[in-house]
Amino acid sequence: MADIDLKTATPDTSLPTTGFLFGADSQAVSSPSVYSTQTVATTLLGSTTLTGTTITTDAPVLNLSQAWNASGVTFTGLKFNVSSDTSASGSILLDLQVGAATKFRVDKSGNLGLYASSAIRLGSSTVNWQLTLATTGIIQGSANYYGFYDGTNLAAGGSVDTRFYRDAAGVLGLRSTSTTTPAAMSFYTYGASPPAAPAASIARIYADTSGGKIRLMAVFPSGAAQQIAIEP
Repeated sequence: MADIDLKTATPDTSLPTTGFLFGADSQAVSSPSVYSTQTVATTLLGSTTLTGTTITTDAPVLNLSQAWNASGVTFTGLKFNVSSDTSASGSILLDLQVGAATKFRVDKSGNLGLYASSAIRLGSSTVNWQLTLATTGIIQGSANYYGFYDGTNLAAGGSVDTRFYRDAAGVLGLRSTSTTTPAAMSFYTYGASPPAAPAASIARIYADTSGGKIRLMAVFPSGAAQQIAIEP
């Protein structure tokens, strides 16, 4: 399809005056229903506000689509580039709101803000991970795990080599690379000041060196401590 020069295009004056037509500057002056390309460009390149009407069926204010068809090309769907010569540290690249209350925000430093009222969920067709805000807890599916990477960061390369699993109701399992690979838990030793006694119905396990050799200990709500094992 050939390019169309909007500056020289002849407007279709048969359209209702409630719409707008493209035309040359001289036509825009003589007909209020015709807007020059300069006027449209100025509006689009400046601060543009789109306000949709009240709707009763699904009708997005913006509904964009595009077909990507080149395996060697890295495509970008939406791009917004800011030249921040000077701006407040809290300046925002994206702010999605409901009833004037922010729900999703990205600031100029790339910090992500999620302002959910009940939970933040991640997953594909089902929810695999959930941060429940009402009880300040993190929830995920029983087949999943909380893992630690063996690299300083994910980009450095490596693999997940330490995992916490749910073995059963109220039972936490520690593994290395899979559900069947062994792992161990280490304790840094206390010296003369062991941990405080726990609350009722709780026992606290720790390592102790106050007697010279390393001892694996348990302290109870009463404050009494019991040796479980001692270094040979």
